[in-house]
Amino acid sequence: MDVSVKNHPTSISTTAHLSDDCLHLIFEKLDSKIDQKSFGLTCHNFLNIQNSSRKSLKLGCLRLFLYCPHHAESFIIHRLLNRFTRLESLSLGHCFEIRDSDLTPLLKHGSELHYLFLNFCCGVTYVGLSYVASGCKLLTEVNLGRCENITDHGIRLLNQNCRQLRSLNIYGCDKVTGVSFYGFSSTLACLEANSCAFDSTGVGGILSGGGLEYLNLHHLQERIEGNGLEAIGLGLASNLKVLNFYMCNFVEDAAIIEISRGCPLLLEWNLSYCEKIGIAGWESIGLHCNNLERLHVIGCKNLCDSGLLALGNGCKHLSVIYINNYQQITPSGFLNFKKQKSGVEISYKFIWNILPSWAFTTYKKNHLKRN
Repeated sequence: MDVSVKNHPTSISTTAHLSDDCLHLIFEKLDSKIDQKSFGLTCHNFLNIQNSSRKSLKLGCLRLFLYCPHHAESFIIHRLLNRFTRLESLSLGHCFEIRDSDLTPLLKHGSELHYLFLNFCCGVTYVGLSYVASGCKLLTEVNLGRCENITDHGIRLLNQNCRQLRSLNIYGCDKVTGVSFYGFSSTLACLEANSCAFDSTGVGGILSGGGLEYLNLHHLQERIEGNGLEAIGLGLASNLKVLNFYMCNFVEDAAIIEISRGCPLLLEWNLSYCEKIGIAGWESIGLHCNNLERLHVIGCKNLCDSGLLALGNGCKHLSVIYINNYQQITPSGFLNFKKQKSGVEISYKFIWNILPSWAFTTYKKNHLKRN
């Protein structure tokens, strides 16, 4: 045997001298999912690298109306949030058992979180939102749909701390009146607030940021008196592109006139079952909504031949009008409209949800993209 080889010390390969940044780079270069999963089985250090490289975590269900039979236990959620410490997206939708205390890890590990889905997490209150607001200041999208214990106190905490928020869903949060929105960041562009309890003051609050492009107020729990809805057309909502008033049957001509004048960028407007809109409202829409492409007027009992003709004489970019046969429109009324708008589709399809695909990440894979 060669003595030189025999006496030469054995070379031992080790990764102990490699920094975490180097190990992260190695992990990211692994193309195979199997290799990435195997990476964490090597040692505790590699497992920590694998855990911190995970960017998204989904428990429960993401879709708004889908029942999920897989409920994550509270203690499991707590452990997972302490394990995956650099998440950018977290979905806990339909995790009915989640409580405020389960969100405490976000105080320490939520600094990189951008998307948070807590829809149907009925046990979450303003206390849980205080943890979110304090630890997740980079949030751009939050879904609190049907979180029935959320109040203005919780929304105010998001308002004060999450100044990059772009999309907020508070569907069915009937304890939120809207006053907590005053001073909201101008980054807030999309608000899903159907079935909420806004009053006139609350409407002013949600407009205060001045950046809204999508607003859903359908089926509000409270009747908005006075000039509450008219405020939408007074300047702070001039960027609005999609507006949903479905089943807001208290909307009258005064509000329609102000909004049609003050929201020149409107592309789609759902006025179905807004039964009090009269000829003055329809004339104003025809005159001022020159960018409007889709208009929903199903169930508008006061829409007559003259109102339809007013729409036909204006709305230069209208492509489809959703209508039914229960209005005061005669066959000759439809004929006159078609003469004015031969290229416009008259559709009898009922659509209540006009959410555009660009508004919420939640819907990108689960809903039809139309915009």
